[in-house]
Amino acid sequence: MNRDVAPTDLATAMLQSLTTLATGHWSPRVGIWNNWTECVVPLALPFPIASQADGRPSSFDRYNTDLCRADIIYDVSLFANIEGPTMQYGYTELSKMIDHSLLNPTLTEQQMESGIQLALAYDVASVCIMPYYHKRTVELLAGSTVKPSSVVGFPHGGHTTKTKLFEAEQLIEDGCVELDMVTNISRAVSGDWNYVTREIDGIVKLAHAAKRQVKVIFENCYLNEEQKIRLCKICCEVGADWAKTSTGYGTGGATMEDLQLMLDNVKVPVQVKAAGGVRDCDALIKVKQMGVTRVGASRTAEMLDEARRRLDLPAIKLASAAPQATGY
Repeated sequence: MNRDVAPTDLATAMLQSLTTLATGHWSPRVGIWNNWTECVVPLALPFPIASQADGRPSSFDRYNTDLCRADIIYDVSLFANIEGPTMQYGYTELSKMIDHSLLNPTLTEQQMESGIQLALAYDVASVCIMPYYHKRTVELLAGSTVKPSSVVGFPHGGHTTKTKLFEAEQLIEDGCVELDMVTNISRAVSGDWNYVTREIDGIVKLAHAAKRQVKVIFENCYLNEEQKIRLCKICCEVGADWAKTSTGYGTGGATMEDLQLMLDNVKVPVQVKAAGGVRDCDALIKVKQMGVTRVGASRTAEMLDEARRRLDLPAIKLASAAPQATGY
């Protein structure tokens, strides 16, 4: 990587103006994206321009010299719009957003084995796999930071509550850490919110008693705005861990409009997961900026290969071919 990249006029002018205004002196050399930054920045600036060791932005509330690591993506909007959000993400901040999806019913066992190895190689958040193969997945992920996850009532949500509870119990017994449950879509569009609430509450209580987490899948492509908001409120009421847009197998997946609607209508600690529609690195970065914390994806390699390229990190080599991206 070239560490002698000259600063752009815009970047230099903006940073120089800010630091000179605050302190009367100036000493940065600035690079954008996967280049580098080395600055002495006295006092507080209105935005962070470097990172702590764990990847979080530094506040610069005192004199601080910080070398911005090469494994962080720097958004040029930092220089173009001081009022807008800054964007500095290390590789794991992006990879740990992804639930690698292995839910396509035509996947062979060898393809699932390869998919699990891909998830390990790219160090994603979890592998979300068909329930029948979940126990094997737990074995393969043991000792890693990649979590085993699976689905309940998938993909249409029309199972009885008793069946969903049995599925959840079996997954927990098999070592599942995160359960993605599909809400009863028919009951939701019928307006039977008592039934929907009781069912989600039952799964959440069961999972939380076993120290597991639950993502509630709405399948937004079949819902109107009022129904989506109501499901967000139910997730908050029963203490679900995530509200999730879609299965990835409906007539449509996550949209930016739906994600914003959900983010506007959930309250901490409920998080939002996107599924279907986030298919490249730019989209992954965009939804993270919005506040989305998880993304269901089968295009994991494509997204993270691009992130690694921008971060000037070595490419990941897989021993065997991963299954083709489908569904998400």
